[in-house]
Amino acid sequence: MRILFALLFAVALSGATYKVEPDVEYSHPGDVSLKLDAHIPEGKGPFAAVILVHGGGWTAGHKTVTFVTPLFPVLDQTGMVWFTIDYRLGPKFKHPAGLEEVEAAVAFVKKNAKRFHVDPKRIALMGESAGAHLVNLAGARDSGGAVYGDRWDSWGHELERVQAL
Repeated sequence: MRILFALLFAVALSGATYKVEPDVEYSHPGDVSLKLDAHIPEGKGPFAAVILVHGGGWTAGHKTVTFVTPLFPVLDQTGMVWFTIDYRLGPKFKHPAGLEEVEAAVAFVKKNAKRFHVDPKRIALMGESAGAHLVNLAGARDSGGAVYGDRWDSWGHELERVQAL
């Protein structure tokens, strides 16, 4: 995590200009519409990407909750595409619901890499509090395709895999 923060601060002077696509549905488990906000730098890309997962004790919060908003201006200056996601919360939804959403977000970003100007081989997960826990679980888990059926996309990339936490 320190390395990622060092990277973010090292490029913070770039002053990139971003286009924001709010409330993009990335998954729809049951009757729940899960959304993300995409922050896309100007330019051709493909760019490295970060998926930010909010905290809230697994029972509260949303993609723009106060705990993660201090990271937004820093991420906006990196020149990377970045996303902030919602996920299903407890106690209504039990584990591994939140974990599955993090993996669904990774799969969605990879499947839509061209749309968001993302390099699918350079995706990191970043989380705060409960979000950091979910990020680390996603990094350690090998779903073997159990969540999404086929774990490989048409380019031969593993859908749930990321390159950094």
